[in-house]
Amino acid sequence: MNEALSSIEDVKIIFDVGANVGTTVKRWRVAFPAAKIFAFEPISTTFRMLREKTRTMAGVRCFRVALSDTGGEGIMRAVPGGVCNRLLTDTDARPSHVQNVLITTGDAFCSENHIEQIDFLKIDAEGNDLKVLHGFRNMLTERRVRFVQVETGVNFDNHTHVNLVEFLKLFHEMGYGLVELYDPVRRNPPKKMRQRGMYFANALFAAEDLSDREQKLANKEARLVRRAARAEVVNARQLVGPRWAQTWFTRLLSGIQEIFRTSPIRAKSRNALH
Repeated sequence: MNEALSSIEDVKIIFDVGANVGTTVKRWRVAFPAAKIFAFEPISTTFRMLREKTRTMAGVRCFRVALSDTGGEGIMRAVPGGVCNRLLTDTDARPSHVQNVLITTGDAFCSENHIEQIDFLKIDAEGNDLKVLHGFRNMLTERRVRFVQVETGVNFDNHTHVNLVEFLKLFHEMGYGLVELYDPVRRNPPKKMRQRGMYFANALFAAEDLSDREQKLANKEARLVRRAARAEVVNARQLVGPRWAQTWFTRLLSGIQEIFRTSPIRAKSRNALH
C-alpha cells in the first residue's frame, strides 16, 4: 500500500466497489483493522469466491449488487474471477459470458443502511467509474466521502478507462483535490509495447475543507433550516383537527426542500454532476 493511503487516519467505513475475489479487501483489512468494510461484487461465481475469502475477516460485509447511476437490473460481462467484468450498454457487443445483475446507487445504499459518512471509497468499475460516482452524488456533493480511489486512464490511447482529465474536472467542481497517482501500468496494449509514460493508474482524491465563503453559506443555510423548522412548530400548534400533524409535516418538508433547492453550494455541486 502506498504512503498516501496508509497515512489516512480514523478510517471507520470503507466501500470497495468492484471487490472481485477480495484481494483489495484483504489489503484494507490489514491496513485498517478497525474499519467496517462493505464489499460489492455482482457476478455470482466471483461473489462466492469473495465471500469465501473474507468469511473469517471481522467487520467485512459482502453484497452481490452492482453500483451505478440508477437502480434496477443490468447485464454484465461475467467471466468467473475475471478482472475486466463490467456493466454493458445497449450498444456493447455481447460476449459469450454475460449475467443479469441487480443495480443500485451509492446514495440509495447509504440511505437504506444508515451510513452518514464514508472514509474511503474505492472504485474499480472497468470504465463505468463516472456512473458509479454519479450514483454517490449526494454523498459527494455534501463531502461525506473523505477519500476516493479510482482507476484512471492517463494516456489518450486508452479507451477502456475514464481519462484523468474527466476525473479532475468532476472532482474539482465537487470540492475534491488530486492527492496522488500510484500503481502505474506502462504497458500500452493498442501499440503492443511498454512505454515510459503511464497507460493507466490509481488516482486518490480527497475532499477539501470548505472555504471561508462556503462555510459561511453552509452556516447560513443551517440557520435558515432551523428557523423554518421552529416557525413550522409554532404554526402547527395553532392548527386544529385530526390532520394537523400531516399538514405540519408537509409544510416543514416543503420549506426545507425550498431552502436546499436555492442553496448556492448545492446549486454549484449539482452543476458539477450534470
